[in-house]
Amino acid sequence: MNPVLSVEKVEALKTRVAELGKTMPNVFPSPEGVKVPAAWLIEQSGFQKGYTKNGAAISSRHALALVNRGCRTVDILNLAAEIQAGVFSVFGVELEREGIVID
Repeated sequence: MNPVLSVEKVEALKTRVAELGKTMPNVFPSPEGVKVPAAWLIEQSGFQKGYTKNGAAISSRHALALVNRGCRTVDILNLAAEIQAGVFSVFGVELEREGIVID
């Protein structure tokens, strides 16, 4: 899901983005704060579309969709956790996973 950050956290994100020599994506106001594109955070953290690990993969079409390419459910969940940890490590932003798991 696209994280909604406080104004203070968005400013910290802008600083981190500049430190990394990247360009800040478009962000969107929401009633709770500022919405930041999760797909951008994922890709800028080194997880490109098509990235595959143990048969679990990021869709080649959209960075927010994880797909099964011959893996177990636990592999998909592990990949999701790896992505969440990577985004937090690079940007200090916690991603929330949408709770849809289809067998």
